[in-house]
Amino acid sequence: AKKNWFLMGCDVATHIDSPSHFFEEIHDGSTARCIHQLGPDELVAKGAIIDVTEKVSKNNTYQLMPQDVVDWEKQYGQIPKRAIVIMKTGWGARFNDIDRYENKDKDGVCNFPGFHPDTAKLLIQKREIVGIGIDTPSLDYGPSKNYPTHKIILGADKYQIENMNLEGVEEGASTTFISSPMLVKGAPESETRVFAVVGTAGNKS
Repeated sequence: AKKNWFLMGCDVATHIDSPSHFFEEIHDGSTARCIHQLGPDELVAKGAIIDVTEKVSKNNTYQLMPQDVVDWEKQYGQIPKRAIVIMKTGWGARFNDIDRYENKDKDGVCNFPGFHPDTAKLLIQKREIVGIGIDTPSLDYGPSKNYPTHKIILGADKYQIENMNLEGVEEGASTTFISSPMLVKGAPESETRVFAVVGTAGNKS
């Protein structure tokens, strides 16, 4: 029988960050969870997909603001309980061109969109979510140096998904996301397949 082994990084392609990616203990003092400790009740979640592609086309470092959430909720209703909030930026179209995807300037600083930390605070403090996701290399926007959105989301015992393929996934609250990570024991991050099942969640919470 043929047997192989392989070595890979834990934060390449579409992948999930668990709380232990940034913390040994989260904000409430409990031990930060690893990938294998994330459960199906959170990895299968209603999606709240906020499409800011048009705004990103005018500003490569656009950050999802609390007002974007307010505007989305006026149309689709309040973000459902235990939802995953997805920022669709259109950046995924660049995925196969690493130079355009990272979009580094002359100083080597990446320029791509992400979640503003004020929005992360809103989602943690005022909504009941399981995590957030995006179609860029990071939930924090490219120029970020200290990753405040990572710290807010992961520190609250939520997960996050980066490098998502959102092409063809429409804005709204009618899609359920099923995330199936490699369950490597003790891993802070892990590659994952993410399925978007359209028309399976209600538009209201």
